[in-house]
Amino acid sequence: MSTIQTKAKTGKTAAKRNRKHFPALISSLFKIGFLGFGGGCALIPVMEKEIVENAKLVTQKEYDKDTLVACITPGALPIEIATGLGLSAYGITGMLSAALALALPGSLLTVLILALLSGADGLVLTEIQCFSIGVGAFISYLLLLYAINTLRESRNAASGNTRKTFLVMFAVFFLGCGKTFSNLPFMNGKYLFGLSTIQILGLAFFVILFTGGKNTPWKTAVSAVLVVLYALSAGHAHLIPGAVPRRVLVAAMYFCAAAGMILSIRDDLRAHRALLSGRNNLLHFLKEIIAWLLLLAVCALPALLLTEKTPLYLIRGFFSSIISFGGGDAYLSVADGLFVNSGMVTYREFYSLLVPVANVLPGSILSKILTGVGYYIGYNLNGSPVQGIAVAFAGFICSVVASGLVFCLVYHAYNSVEHITVFQKIGHWIRPIIAGLLLSVMCSMIQTSLNTAASIGIAVLPVFLVTCGIIVLNLSLMKKKSNPFMIAASSLIGLAASNLLLFFA
Repeated sequence: MSTIQTKAKTGKTAAKRNRKHFPALISSLFKIGFLGFGGGCALIPVMEKEIVENAKLVTQKEYDKDTLVACITPGALPIEIATGLGLSAYGITGMLSAALALALPGSLLTVLILALLSGADGLVLTEIQCFSIGVGAFISYLLLLYAINTLRESRNAASGNTRKTFLVMFAVFFLGCGKTFSNLPFMNGKYLFGLSTIQILGLAFFVILFTGGKNTPWKTAVSAVLVVLYALSAGHAHLIPGAVPRRVLVAAMYFCAAAGMILSIRDDLRAHRALLSGRNNLLHFLKEIIAWLLLLAVCALPALLLTEKTPLYLIRGFFSSIISFGGGDAYLSVADGLFVNSGMVTYREFYSLLVPVANVLPGSILSKILTGVGYYIGYNLNGSPVQGIAVAFAGFICSVVASGLVFCLVYHAYNSVEHITVFQKIGHWIRPIIAGLLLSVMCSMIQTSLNTAASIGIAVLPVFLVTCGIIVLNLSLMKKKSNPFMIAASSLIGLAASNLLLFFA
């Protein structure tokens, strides 16, 4: 029996053996939907702690694989990870149930709060912003903890692996954190790189594909030179100006990565290793497409009958999801162009009400924003919250379907090549790469809290000290208290401290 057949049989046996754990997986994801603040990459450590460490429903390797695929797929990252977890263990039923379980709580809370805020004054919004400062500090703690745990786990690997892990994390962080640090007084808004998540992942994959994960001196030197030149060209400062040099560099990296992958495949063939798997991937994917589209058609029907604006809203919502890379902040700019500038929702509804609410609630930012836009489209028909909820529900399903469908496409493509040695190297290094990205997200989260404080008239320095204090407190209590307790404590401390600072401002 071939290696692939053995793994396929093992996978089927594991799925049958774990079928009794299906309710546990769904309930865990539903719980994360209520407790997973921050959206996007910020939920990676939250989901890992609950599903891998606490409930032990999947292995670390399985979780890392789903995270890797989600990171290179546009859409709502937490929903995509949930889709992968459900799909690999329980097929189409697990895929749909897991994605909906994770996304529902945050989107539901968004609609409920928007309905309550329809006639609220500015004081309520100010309190929501104060609350978000403590939540942001707790999320920052989780992101820092993920990086710390990544370093700890690397100590159990081969000699010198900790140093390599640290260097990878630092390089990724250094390339991505520029925009956040540009807000420091002595930076005067200037920074060198500030590369996007997809650019950093592209560089990481190029290095791994070209070198094959081996420390060949000349390959290491060539890849380092190309990465530095690209960063200087594509970075914010554009130290190498012009589009032509950047295109030449990208072409050179594509060529080198392809050559490295071909050599890796050749070596695997010489070693008589099985390379491609999943002959039935296309059939499975077609079934999954049908399931996703049926879900959207059935759940969107009430909204389609309610208003003629629904089809255009869903088309734009689907499109906005599949072109969204880089987390919640990136999606806001996409949503602004498609929904605010087009007049589907007003500037006040989007930026003064929906965005602050979405930022403070748990769950995927993309799903919450698309759901909230739908609520206002329905509500503005004649001021009825019921109509708002109907269109919001269609938008919620659209966000889940778009993210899940595109994830399934990339998931099956990755399954077909994951047994090639060079792709196994990508799986090996994805955790420190993600840790570096999360450190950049942590800095952005802290910066967002400082901007929030400044917008409501609170001094920035005291809020920074409060944020750091909450992070240190959580690190000291992480082995003694549960996550729900620390979320509640962080939120209340942030709320009380912000109101105190606001009172003396």
